[in-house]
Amino acid sequence: MPNYKLTYFNVTGRAEPARVMLHYGGIPFEDVRIEHADWPSIKPTTPFGQLPVLEVDGKKYTQGTPLARYVANVVGLVGKTNEENLEIEIAVNIVSELLITAYEFKYDSDEEKKKQHLKKLNELMAKYLPVLDEAARKNGGHLVENKLTWADIFFVTSYEDIRNILKNKDIVEDFSGLQHLKKNVLSEKNIRQYIQNRPKIPTFVYDLRSEV
Repeated sequence: MPNYKLTYFNVTGRAEPARVMLHYGGIPFEDVRIEHADWPSIKPTTPFGQLPVLEVDGKKYTQGTPLARYVANVVGLVGKTNEENLEIEIAVNIVSELLITAYEFKYDSDEEKKKQHLKKLNELMAKYLPVLDEAARKNGGHLVENKLTWADIFFVTSYEDIRNILKNKDIVEDFSGLQHLKKNVLSEKNIRQYIQNRPKIPTFVYDLRSEV
């Protein structure tokens, strides 16, 4: 088995899907969480000057979603057919659009632009959450083919981030299928243990550990 090292800040963000899936698969890895103060000295050593970075036997790779997809393949959380993988990718892209818009709202310092980002996020949630909920209700609390895939994990980790960005607003409270999806993901033994034991994030107003 390769040696894995995953480097990111002590936040969830773009590294959390890969972290969760590595734990799900029981894959040993070095979980490096750097301080923001150390980032300027570390940045030149990373591909494209970005985090997260996954090292596989010393070779460095970056970009959060491709890393998540890679780990999903390692631990068997992908589809059995090209069509299943297409469905998974569509779901992940939808969730990514929500998450990116939430990040834009969080990090934009211009108050007028923040209002625009929030308006866009609310519009996207109104558009996409019912679609994702319908898929989850049809698939036994999963997004694709009645089974756990990396799309489910990607949704739950993104849900946690978005809920924190929106100051603890539960974006799935009106969606029984997505509530079932969250319950399914958090009921996985290795995932539950990771969530219970991962380092606390001081800025969080909502933590998934409250539900495991």
